[in-house]
Amino acid sequence: MELREGILFFTFKSNTVLDQESAKTIVKERLLFQERKVYPVFCNISGVQSLDNSALKFLFHEGIVYIKALSLFSDIPLAARIGEFYLRTNPIAIPCRFFTNRMHAITFLKPYK
Repeated sequence: MELREGILFFTFKSNTVLDQESAKTIVKERLLFQERKVYPVFCNISGVQSLDNSALKFLFHEGIVYIKALSLFSDIPLAARIGEFYLRTNPIAIPCRFFTNRMHAITFLKPYK
């Protein structure tokens, strides 16, 4: 995690496997880092190898606390397509989009700083 120019940047390590318990741990660490401040978040999910449904539901519902807007980035186009489909069928309470272009993902967050 890194805070730059009012945006919180979060990158998953390579071969990350996310289940509900690991998702809860990640959110807990992010909340400690943020110290109750609300930020737009750039999340690089390129390193996520697998994600179970319970982790996905937790991250997109309980896990969005203190997030003003969320930009999900992956250099794998299929991941973005699957994510976009998920958001269309399961909308979340904050502005959120998937991107395969890093600069577009950051530009999306700038109005929320």
